[in-house]
Amino acid sequence: FGPLVSFGLRFQATPLLYVLREQGVNLVTAVAGGLGVLGLWTLASRLIQVPILAFTSLYTVGFPAMSRILAGGEDPGPIILRVVRRAAIVAALVFPAFIAASPALIPALFGAQWSDAANVLPFVGVSTVILGSISVGALSYLNAAGRPGIVAVATATFGVIWVALTALLLPSLGIEAIGVGNLCGALVEAVIIDRATRRAAGVAPYRPLLRPLTVALFA
Repeated sequence: FGPLVSFGLRFQATPLLYVLREQGVNLVTAVAGGLGVLGLWTLASRLIQVPILAFTSLYTVGFPAMSRILAGGEDPGPIILRVVRRAAIVAALVFPAFIAASPALIPALFGAQWSDAANVLPFVGVSTVILGSISVGALSYLNAAGRPGIVAVATATFGVIWVALTALLLPSLGIEAIGVGNLCGALVEAVIIDRATRRAAGVAPYRPLLRPLTVALFA
């Protein structure tokens, strides 16, 4: 049971790190920016969860699906690239529309006092298009291939960068600092995951992301 327990601990480390990361950002925001900024971030983070739900659903089925693919002896490389490409295309359709609508939608639904919550959404949206698209294919593969440790390291790195930059930039940028920290952390995690996938599967997940991401940024 030793290898199984070791895998389980490393696999479960990632969701634990998610929780620590989110709570770390909340704590730093409350201390450095005040409860008003924390309230704006809480609303923004809840709203962005609506389009992110599609990625969450894919994560749920990605690990067992990739496990079956590897057990069947199939080459995971083309599958990883296809999954990343399709996820990125969907993200490029959904997130720009959501972000563009938020400056008018948030005050219309919740009142003018919540308008600044929209300022953080472009950063989080772009980071989700990048990291979310790569993660749907690459993280499922890395976990199924017995490499959950690198996934946990990437998640922890994202968290450290996000919390540190938020604390550093909040006094000068306000709520936008949370978005800047989120985007920078997501870019670093995406690089770590991309390199790990290239070493393990021989493919670069970032390549099929480039065209949909370009369209999303212009949109």
